[in-house]
Amino acid sequence: MINSTIKNIILITIFMINFPFFSKINTFAYAFDNQQWREKIVQLENNIKEFYQACPNNTCNSPYSIHEIYTLDQINRPNLPTNFLSRFQFVAKKLTLGWEDTILESTYVVQGPLKIEAIYGLFRGRKLLAYQFFYSKKAWNTASCDYDGSSTSLQDCEEGQISEGAFLFPDGRVYMNDENYYAEFN
Repeated sequence: MINSTIKNIILITIFMINFPFFSKINTFAYAFDNQQWREKIVQLENNIKEFYQACPNNTCNSPYSIHEIYTLDQINRPNLPTNFLSRFQFVAKKLTLGWEDTILESTYVVQGPLKIEAIYGLFRGRKLLAYQFFYSKKAWNTASCDYDGSSTSLQDCEEGQISEGAFLFPDGRVYMNDENYYAEFN
C-alpha cells in the first residue's frame, strides 16, 4: 500500500476542467491530491485573470508588470538554475501529449527536440503571480507534399514549427494551457 507521502508525490493523470467564471483558459494540471489541486488551480486562474484585467494587451497598470526571464535567442542568458529550465521542459513535454489528439490529427508531423522559446514572469509588485511560457517543436505540413511516412519524403513539405503557450504556478507544480496560444503551425 502506498503511504500518504509517496501518494502525494505521485503525479496524477491529466484533468481538464472548464471554469465558467474564467473562460480564457482550459485547464490541464498535475498536482498532489484533488483538494490541494483544486485550490491551486483556482488560485492560478485567479492570478492570471487578475493579471489580464490589469494588463490588457501586455500594457500593465502599476503595480502589475511582466518581465522577460528567458528567451531561446538570448546571447547572454541569465544564470538560471539548471532545474529551473528543466521544470519548464518537463511541463511542456506533458502538455504536448495533447497534440496527438488535436493538431497532430491533421496534416502535421513533428520531429526533433522540444524547445522552450521564452519565459515571462507575471508580477503584482514584487509578488510572482505566474510564469507564462512558450514552447515549440519543428514540424512539417504534409498537406503540401507527397508524404509517405518516411523522413526523406518530408524534404518537399512546408517546414515550420508547432508552437504553444502555457502558465506555470510559482511553485512549479500546477500548470495550464494558455487559451490565447493553443498549438498552431507557423
